Amino acid sequence: MSANARDAMACARIMHVHEVVEAGQSLLGTLVRVTGRIRPVAGGDNTRIRIEDRSGAVLVIDTSRIVTPGMRPNSLFQFLGELTWREEADEGENMVVVARLGRCVEGMDEGLFEKALELKRQYESTDRAVR
Repeated sequence: MSANARDAMACARIMHVHEVVEAGQSLLGTLVRVTGRIRPVAGGDNTRIRIEDRSGAVLVIDTSRIVTPGMRPNSLFQFLGELTWREEADEGENMVVVARLGRCVEGMDEGLFEKALELKRQYESTDRAVR
């Protein structure tokens, strides 16, 4: 596999919803993986949903390219997709993850997930420092 092909297939960054929201437009075009509880969207639009993390931060997910059964309010879901900006969106909803994959992770221990992500980040930062 060529270096260009490897670069094109970069892994998604595992992030908390609040981190994506705080980073704003600096992450546009980045492939991210976010986890949160599904929140209802006014008007019954099934292709645009909101997810909320434990901190209360909310992010819009465009699900028009995927089929994910079981997306009910309060269900815990994980989405992988590209972060984009939509000018025509309502105020505060301009940042949208265009989902390539979505899966129900109901029953996952969110606290343990956060600890595991923190440990992964610590390992990666020390691993880079050693190199």
